[in-house]
Amino acid sequence: MFKPPQINSDYFLIVNYEKPLLTAVILSYVNNVGDYVPTFEFAEVTSNANDFDETKLHEGEIDEHYISRVRSQEFNIKVHNSLKRLRRCKYLIIIGLSKDQISYLDFLNDYNTIYIDTIEEADFSLSHLVEKSGYLPCNSNNVYDALYVAIENNLVLQIDESAGDVVFDDSYKRGVVVIERVNNSTLPLAISYATAVNANLKLIDSPDVDPSKYRVLIQKWKENASDGIEDQIAFNDLSALIYPSIEHIDFLKYEFATFFTKGAPYGLILKNQIPISHVNLQLLPDFFLFNNIQIDSFSDSPSAVVFSPLEFQDEETDSVIEYLENKNLFVKSLIGKNATVFNLDNHIKEYPYSILHMCSHGGEIKGSRITETFKDRDGNGHTIIYDEVATFALSPYQDLHPVTTKSFFRTFDGYIWRSKELKAIEYPNYVFLDMQNYLRKNKDKDRSKKVIVDGSCYIKCYDFHSQAMFNHLASGHSPLIFNNTCWSWSAISESFLAVGAKAYIGTLWAINNDVAKISAEHFYEDIFDGTILEAFHKIHQKAIGTKDENIYSFWGLHFSRVMSGINKESSRKIVLLKMHKSLQIWKNKLENTTRRGMRKNINEFIDWNAREQFKDFKTEITEMYLRDKRIKK
Repeated sequence: MFKPPQINSDYFLIVNYEKPLLTAVILSYVNNVGDYVPTFEFAEVTSNANDFDETKLHEGEIDEHYISRVRSQEFNIKVHNSLKRLRRCKYLIIIGLSKDQISYLDFLNDYNTIYIDTIEEADFSLSHLVEKSGYLPCNSNNVYDALYVAIENNLVLQIDESAGDVVFDDSYKRGVVVIERVNNSTLPLAISYATAVNANLKLIDSPDVDPSKYRVLIQKWKENASDGIEDQIAFNDLSALIYPSIEHIDFLKYEFATFFTKGAPYGLILKNQIPISHVNLQLLPDFFLFNNIQIDSFSDSPSAVVFSPLEFQDEETDSVIEYLENKNLFVKSLIGKNATVFNLDNHIKEYPYSILHMCSHGGEIKGSRITETFKDRDGNGHTIIYDEVATFALSPYQDLHPVTTKSFFRTFDGYIWRSKELKAIEYPNYVFLDMQNYLRKNKDKDRSKKVIVDGSCYIKCYDFHSQAMFNHLASGHSPLIFNNTCWSWSAISESFLAVGAKAYIGTLWAINNDVAKISAEHFYEDIFDGTILEAFHKIHQKAIGTKDENIYSFWGLHFSRVMSGINKESSRKIVLLKMHKSLQIWKNKLENTTRRGMRKNINEFIDWNAREQFKDFKTEITEMYLRDKRIKK
């Protein structure tokens, strides 16, 4: 049985995302084999938190610091919540943060905080706090290989450009962590994780390709598979992008492999010879690691949500519900007419669950191709082409129904969006700010041209389509998501991973219903007997010899588990208590919020929560009311 590493709560690190070298040196001080030091990455900010004056903006406008400001405010809340979950921390270490970054962190004075801005300061600040065996000289080009060796041997990195390269011993360990090299603090963070789980380390070059290319090649490979014909050239092209980076690794000698990647489907290329999981380097890997490691000591929820609009004559839905209920989980079923966009989106965000299983159709969705022209503040004209997808969430409790749109930019003045050619023009940043404000205000859009929107994603509901657009998940919990729909591996997985899912299972192409059904049934038969990865690895055996062989991909860690409930009664009570706690949190937030739009959203969460409590737990709530009434008498 694989077990998570211990969290070393003596230290809590907040590092500058742009300073990987400084991060590596400090991690060599505080990390030990088998322990994980909570480490969080703060991205660059463009303004001080105290410089913003909301009154200077016109209604509905954004300024050039909007994205950076919102991202930094959210980071402050999330990282502080993570710190409070530890319940103790000897030293909060701030590594290389600018004054502007520090301005967003409103809790630093509550802890014993150490500020380190240079490598020279590290030894002065930390050497008296740790017990290390000595120093390991290394040059700056070899620092990441050296970091692994330093932690393994209880040494501290010492940057010395005259030092030769450090080579680490590739002795046998149960698992291997493979990391694509990136030029930011995620690289030393991932290396420290490898030592925490006592795995071998392999640093590889990241495939020089946009991650969307993987999806395109998989689609081309499988587009004729229904006729029993596959485009082998497309698969060879896909393999040629990925396999050269890993062909030197003997995976068969390991019991598991974890890939830190920008999006490459390594499990598919390796045909899942051993249990293989992935961690997305671009979707908050710091919080992803912490949530998975710390979850065993943090209260999980003995509940599940099962969603299906009953699109298939024969599907796994009833079996999944039965398996979960037999394990004493409280199961909230969103089935048939109840599988609406409104119900799914609210349960995804607000219901406390440890498992979400979805059985429906998925993939890319039809939308509108829109062309607009605008003038920037200098009077220069520009043309933007983008695709737009709309989602309707019909509420049974309101006359006005929210319409959510997602935009996919294609070209700007004829240049492909985010291309090297567009960047080479070096437009001033305010040009794109002016574009955003124009698009927000302009309501006269020609949506007559319809296209299948490349890169879009959806889950088919009973009424409309959900695009899985949300900024929080499972009432603050970190659940397992099994999205048993077509093409659910790439774009839609990002929505869940970015907001706290501890594990996500999705499909790499359009799955056959029979394979989907039997795979899900076998997965839930095994899921409570070991780790998620072990149960996931077994389901590949059910598709051997079919066109769906190796169709599933797993974002997660090798030791993560889901727990059964003690009994049905206690599971119901725990879910009710968690919903009640969430309701109180929203009420407290409402008292401290003055922004009209935010107050409206909070009130909607409060109303939804209260209705669901009374709907699902009417008996318990009535008993609580009568008991409280008797006590008052």
